[in-house]
Amino acid sequence: TGDFSNNDWVMAGTDWIVDNTLAYNGNYSSKSGSISHNQESKMSVEYNFGENGKISFYRKVDSEMNYDFLYFS
Repeated sequence: TGDFSNNDWVMAGTDWIVDNTLAYNGNYSSKSGSISHNQESKMSVEYNFGENGKISFYRKVDSEMNYDFLYFS
């Protein structure tokens, strides 16, 4: 959609944007703002699926080795 309006996304830390230049598949991707030492950037959404199945997504991480981490919960 070019924005985050279709779901109730929760974002914390730096601002997240919709990017139309680095999409893996389709037209859009999301991108966090830059962080420095001892900062974090979070993006989450809760979604209830109507039936069992699989969900997949592509992620690209640019981080400082041994200091920045990507978590899923």
